[in-house]
Amino acid sequence: VMDAGFFSAGGNGERATGVQSNGLSTSRLGFKGEEDLGGGLKAVFNLETALDLDSAKSQSTTIGSATGDTIFGAARQANVGIVGAFGQVLVGTQPSLSDNWAGGVTEPMGNLSARNVINNTLGRFSNEKARATAYYSPIFSGLQLGAMYATKSEASNTTTTERQAYYQVGANYANGPI
Repeated sequence: VMDAGFFSAGGNGERATGVQSNGLSTSRLGFKGEEDLGGGLKAVFNLETALDLDSAKSQSTTIGSATGDTIFGAARQANVGIVGAFGQVLVGTQPSLSDNWAGGVTEPMGNLSARNVINNTLGRFSNEKARATAYYSPIFSGLQLGAMYATKSEASNTTTTERQAYYQVGANYANGPI
């Protein structure tokens, strides 16, 4: 996803114009894949990094660089997992259940989407979660159950919510016109 645009805004006798990245969605580069393991099992992976298209600096902590002089930002999704008749188990940095389920339907609305309302309302129950293990059940007539647990970070440079353990359980129904 590459999101950049030209903007011009003014107020109080001042005007700012320029290029702005991430207007409706976060720019990112990602790779994902799967490998058939046989017996109905698949190994899956997803690796994404944020991109900042309007400067040579990353929009967040840079991976592998002390200076931050890169367009590559922090990891968004970085996980591996296994899929079978039992459902799916993922380990690593991944979207929370609420972010994952709400984002798929409403993302085209950008910053006005229900996903962002959930992010702003639920705070720590949204966005990517590091050090997480998630389980998604198979889908039964449109109903899917999920559970996630993320261990707390002991690093001193993390936010308050990252220093707390996180868990979430939920259900998602997507069938027919509902």
